[in-house]
Amino acid sequence: MTLAATEDILEIFDISEKSPGIPIQWITTEDITPLIQQAEKYLAMKKEYEDYQSELDKIYDNDYFNLQAENIKSLLLSRVATVKPILNEDSFPSDNDILRFAKSIINELASICGKIEAASAAAESIFETLKIPYKRSIMGLEALHTLLSLILLNPGPTEAWFDPGKYNAIKKLSEEAKNKYDQINNLTTSISSRFDKEIFDIDYSSMLKRFKIEYTTWFKVFKRSYRTDKKQIRVLMKDNSQKFDDQTIISVLNELKEISDIHSWLNENEKILTQLLGSHYLGKMTDWGLLDQSFKQFSSILNCFSGEPIPVSVKNFLVDGEANYQDIKTRHEKLGIIKDPDLVLTLQRILPSTSDCKNLDVSVLLEMVTGVMNSLQVLDGLFTEVTKHSHKELSYDEVIDDLSKLEIIQIIDRTINKESDNLKENFQSFFNGSIQTDWGSILGALSWAGDFKKLHEKYLLPQNFIARICSDSSYVAEVSSYKKILKDSLNHIQKEWRWFANLFDNVEELQRTDLTSILLKISKCLNNISSLEEWIDFRSIRDECKKEGLSEYVQKVEELKIDKDLIVGTFLKRFYRLWVDSVISKFPAVNSFRSRSHDEIIREFNRLDITQLSLARTRIKERLVSRLPDLNMATMAMDEIGILKRELGKQRKILPLRRLFKAIPNLLLTLKPCLMMSPLSVSLFLDAENYNFDVVIFDEASQVCTEDAIGAIMRGKQVIIAGDNKQLPPVESV
Repeated sequence: MTLAATEDILEIFDISEKSPGIPIQWITTEDITPLIQQAEKYLAMKKEYEDYQSELDKIYDNDYFNLQAENIKSLLLSRVATVKPILNEDSFPSDNDILRFAKSIINELASICGKIEAASAAAESIFETLKIPYKRSIMGLEALHTLLSLILLNPGPTEAWFDPGKYNAIKKLSEEAKNKYDQINNLTTSISSRFDKEIFDIDYSSMLKRFKIEYTTWFKVFKRSYRTDKKQIRVLMKDNSQKFDDQTIISVLNELKEISDIHSWLNENEKILTQLLGSHYLGKMTDWGLLDQSFKQFSSILNCFSGEPIPVSVKNFLVDGEANYQDIKTRHEKLGIIKDPDLVLTLQRILPSTSDCKNLDVSVLLEMVTGVMNSLQVLDGLFTEVTKHSHKELSYDEVIDDLSKLEIIQIIDRTINKESDNLKENFQSFFNGSIQTDWGSILGALSWAGDFKKLHEKYLLPQNFIARICSDSSYVAEVSSYKKILKDSLNHIQKEWRWFANLFDNVEELQRTDLTSILLKISKCLNNISSLEEWIDFRSIRDECKKEGLSEYVQKVEELKIDKDLIVGTFLKRFYRLWVDSVISKFPAVNSFRSRSHDEIIREFNRLDITQLSLARTRIKERLVSRLPDLNMATMAMDEIGILKRELGKQRKILPLRRLFKAIPNLLLTLKPCLMMSPLSVSLFLDAENYNFDVVIFDEASQVCTEDAIGAIMRGKQVIIAGDNKQLPPVESV
C-alpha cells in the first residue's frame, strides 16, 4: 500500500458517494454520448415548449391549442400565395395588408360585381331594343352609355341625314342657307342704318336700270325722271349732311337688288331645305345655332358607329322621336352605373396592374373578380378561425408566427409520444412519459455516470462494486462512511509526511513508494549520516548554477555524466558557438561573405575600370572631332573661320595674336580645347571677357608667382594646383 494508492481510494469513494442511482447499463455501455445528446435535445425542446406555451397562453384561450397548427398554417400560406398574384402589389405590398383589408376588398368587389351585372343587363336590353352592337367590356359599356346619351338628345335628323353621300351636302346646304340669311340681315341692317324703312318699298329695279343706262351723261340733269328719282332717294336718307351723289344711289340700289336676289334663291330652295332639314328649318326664324348643334350631335352618333351603318331601330327612334323614349331613358340610367369613376379606380387599385380592366370582356372580368372574392373569403375564414381564439387584434405575420410556435409545441408532443418507449428504456425511472420530465436531473446523472466511467476505466473497478453503487443506496452510504474514516486518518499524518517528503527532490516518486520501503529508507539514512556534508555541498552548488540560468546544462551534465574536468571547457565551447551564431545573423553581409566571390568582384572592377578609361579617351576624341568646323564650307568675311582663313593666307600685315585670338574665341577653343601656356601668356594673349576655362591646372606651382597666376585663375571655373612646397621659390633670372 502506497500513499498515492490511498489517495486513489479516496478519489473512488468521493465520486461513488454521489451516486444518483442510475441504470447500470449507463456504466457498462461503451459510450453514453448519444444518451447525453438525447437528453440535451429534449431539455432544449422542453425550454422551447414552455417558452412558446407561456407566450401563447397570454394571447389565446385554451381551445386554440386544439387547432391543427400545421394544416391551418399551410392553408394560410398557400391561400396568401394564391391571392397575392391576383391583387395589386402596389396597393397591397405585404401579406398583412391583404388580411387587414380582406373584408373591405370583398365588399368593394361584391358591389362592383353588382354594378357590372346591372349595367350588362341594361346593355343587353338596349341591344335587344335598338340593336346597337357594343363591346362587352367596361369601356364598351361606357361607349354604349355615351352613344345612348347622344341618341336620347335626339338631334332630330331627317331620312336624308342617314345617307352618307348626302349628309355632308346637307350640312353644306345648311351652311349656305345660313350665310344667305346672314347676308340679308347684314344688308338690311346696313341700309336701315342710312335710310328709312320705306326704302325697301321703292321700285329699285327700274330705278337702277335708269341710272345705269339713261343717267350716264351730263345731260341727265335736264331729265325730269332723274331729278325725281334722286329726290325720292334723298328724301329717304336719315342723315342729309352726308355726301349724296349718283354713286351713293347706285350703291343702295345694288344692295336692294342683292337682297331681292337672295330672297329669290331662298324661295327657290325652300322646298328642298324643308325636306332635308325637317323641323329645324323655319325660314328666317330658323335657329341656326341649334341646327349646328344637332349636326354635331348627329356626327358624334355617326362616329360612335365608326363608319358602320346605323341600325334601322336607332334610325327609326331618331326620326320618329317619342315612340319608346322613356323606356330607353330608364335603361340608359341603369347603364350609367358603369360610368361611376370609383368603379374602375377601385378595380385598378385591387387587381394586378397588368390587368386591363376596362378592355377585358365583362364575363372574364366578373370571373376574375369572383375568383378574387372567393379566394379572399376562404383566406379570411381561415384567418378568423384562428383570431377568434385571441384576446387581442392580431396581424397576419403575428398569426403565422404564433401558428409556427403552436406547430412546434404539437410536434414536440407527437415526438414524445412516438419516442416514449425508447425514452423509457434509456432513462427508466427518470422519464415520466412527457416533455415535462426533469431532463436537467437526467443530464446531471449522466454527467456523474461519465465521471464514474472514467474512474472505472482508470482503476478497473469490480463489477459487483459498480452494480451496488448504481442501485444500492445503503451501500453508497456505507462507502461514504469509509471515505470519512480514511480521510481522517490521512489528515492525521499529513503534517509529518509533508515535512519528511520535502527533504527529498523526488516527492512524486516517494508518493508512489510502498510505505514499508519508505520505512526502510528512513532507517538507512539514519545509519549513513557521515555523507550528509558532501551531499549538502553538491546541492548548494547545483542550486547556484540553476539560479544563474544553467538548469538545462546541469541537467545534461547529470544525464550524460560528464567528467568533472571537462565541465568548464565544454560549457565555454558551447557558449562561444552559440554567441557567434546569434550575433552573425544580425549582419547579413558578414553572414553571406565569401572570400572567393569578393576577390572575383575586385578583379572584375579593375578590368572594367581600365576599359572605362580607354572608352573615356575615345569618347572625348569623338566629341572634339564632331565639333570641328568644315573648312571647305563657304564663309563670310566676318565669320571666325573666314577671319582665320584670311589670316592664314596673308604674307604681311598679319594681325597680332591677341587681336586674332579676340576675334576667334569660339573657333580657337573648338580647334584647341586644351591650351598649354604660361600664366603671363594667358594674360597677354587671351582676352578675359572671351576666354573662360572649365579647369586651370598649374604644374610646378612653386615656380609661379602668385600675382602672375591671378589672371589664369580668374579665367577658370576650377583650379588644380600641383607643386612641391619643398622647392625654392621662383628666381627672376630663371
